[in-house]
Amino acid sequence: MILKVDGAVLKIPLHEIIHIQSWGNYVKVFIHEAHYLSAITTSEIEQKLDKKLFIRIHKSHIVALDRIVKVSGGQIELDTGVILPIGNTYKRELLEAFQ
Repeated sequence: MILKVDGAVLKIPLHEIIHIQSWGNYVKVFIHEAHYLSAITTSEIEQKLDKKLFIRIHKSHIVALDRIVKVSGGQIELDTGVILPIGNTYKRELLEAFQ
């Protein structure tokens, strides 16, 4: 994935992306031990991602499906220990994809 970050253009391999968080008109893209802030909306970045690898779980969060270790109640846990909320709108699709 190509992202514009601080006036530079970065190429981030999709398999390195753990999750993406909305930050106003920006997104934070989290990879191992780092994150990047890019001037793109969550909807715009969602369209660039492979739907077989990533899923939107909340209006503010997109995650890599293979990084989810637990779905419990209204939240998920990633293999990094990060816990994120699940939006009601996205819950059914997430449960179907996680099985």
